[in-house]
Amino acid sequence: MNSRIPGFGRLDPDRRRLVIEERLGLEAGALAAYADVRPADMSLLGLRSECVIGSLILPLSVAPNFRVDDEDTLVPMVTEEPSVVAAASRGGLLLREGVGIQTLVPPRRIAGQVQLSEVPADDREAAIRAIEACCEEFSLAARNAHQAWAGGGGDLTGIKVYEVESDLVVLLTIDPGKSMGANLVTDICERLALRLEELSGGLAGLRIVTNACEGPPVLATGMVEVRRLHKDRARADAIARGVEAASSLAQSDTRRAVTHNKGIFNGIDAVLMACGQDFRAVEAAGHAFAASSGRYGPLAVWRLEGEVLTGRLEIPMAVGTVGGAVEGRDAVRLAFRVLGIESSRDPVRLAAVTAACGLAQNLAALTSLAGDGLLKGHMQLHARNMALDAGATPAEVDALTLILRDEGGGVDRARVSSALASIRSGNRRRDGQEV
Repeated sequence: MNSRIPGFGRLDPDRRRLVIEERLGLEAGALAAYADVRPADMSLLGLRSECVIGSLILPLSVAPNFRVDDEDTLVPMVTEEPSVVAAASRGGLLLREGVGIQTLVPPRRIAGQVQLSEVPADDREAAIRAIEACCEEFSLAARNAHQAWAGGGGDLTGIKVYEVESDLVVLLTIDPGKSMGANLVTDICERLALRLEELSGGLAGLRIVTNACEGPPVLATGMVEVRRLHKDRARADAIARGVEAASSLAQSDTRRAVTHNKGIFNGIDAVLMACGQDFRAVEAAGHAFAASSGRYGPLAVWRLEGEVLTGRLEIPMAVGTVGGAVEGRDAVRLAFRVLGIESSRDPVRLAAVTAACGLAQNLAALTSLAGDGLLKGHMQLHARNMALDAGATPAEVDALTLILRDEGGGVDRARVSSALASIRSGNRRRDGQEV
């Protein structure tokens, strides 16, 4: 198979699918399922990405039960994993009593870097002083270049120059306003590059945003009374101790910390995707922050304090509610409406609820691990997807779910297929009962 396809990007989606089918030796129409959208929608997809052949639809869900900063909220989530939404809802329910989840969102700051090479070693200290003395000049240039951003309160707030091997790196920090600001700060870096060359005597190389967020992270805290973890008090005490032990292990063991944080991002990424955010940038910044001490550790920590289990999550959160990918998308506007920020476009609220979802997700995962185990509940929910993959109708999926729930035990594709065959043979009714 030759992947070199001249002019592929200029073809329409129908022709692209045909070319791919021919190159891969697939039967005609093998990729048709990806084209199951209206022609007008397909044209829109072509404007939003490149070399489009169709669409891949993910479920938009809403997690209930959350109370964040003394205000009830519903949480929009986009994910193909039903257990992620179920866990977020359960964690939100556990944490909603009392003050609920409380957050602290610091002033949002992002930064860009301009790399300066070939600055003579003897001139570097003078170059650093000269550049850092020009903060007001650069701020004025940035505001003039982006007047709408400046009118909304955006500004260039700081300049720092540091040495990296034989280069100087200029770090330009900005207040992005309500935008995420990646393209904005990259443009500012590019506009200021020539002036930075003049001040340093060097040559400007890389000029781009850094996804390592500047300033303190978003903080989310919550607590749950131990008695609420299980109706049996002895089991509740054991679960609380297990959560604390799992949290402590993540602080000591990098392997566990990676999985611990992945579970947090299960919730965070789902909210960010629903809201049209760059979840990859938030993940990259989060993992960098988790390793900022020199050793990779957990983003959330849980401690048992008497009769209360308390949790604390810290994570950088570069989000935006205007511009870029959030404009002109009905699904994003719907997510903002669910969050209650459609009119205000408040990025602080978006960051707060997203971090709260990460904390709730982590609590739900750890209580499951410390209780009956994570896999049992996960696989019971995943059985619905396996049933659909096996060709079950919606009614058969419901029957399968009842059968698997009542029988207990592990769930795999062979067992799902067997139960589906039993339903279809008439050995089980569609309500799951034996006949």
